[in-house]
Amino acid sequence: MKKLYKILVDGKSCHGGDMEWSLPVKKNGKWTPGKWHTVKGDLSICSNGIHLTTNPYEWYKYGCVAFEAESKGVKEWSGDKCVCRSARLI
Repeated sequence: MKKLYKILVDGKSCHGGDMEWSLPVKKNGKWTPGKWHTVKGDLSICSNGIHLTTNPYEWYKYGCVAFEAESKGVKEWSGDKCVCRSARLI
């Protein structure tokens, strides 16, 4: 399984979307993943769905943070990015 990443600026999607993400939290020395985010409708790369990448450096943007992510319902791939139904930051 490939490691997936989400690139955010100020906790929000920054490449064609503005979803505010539930961020992982460190409690008592352990990380707790963020909440699952899900989108409705037909999934289509670069159009509708949650987009993740295997190459966070390709998507660098000033002020960004790369988070490792977990996905459900990956529909398709285009190069280093995929579109999926649900994801959370881990």
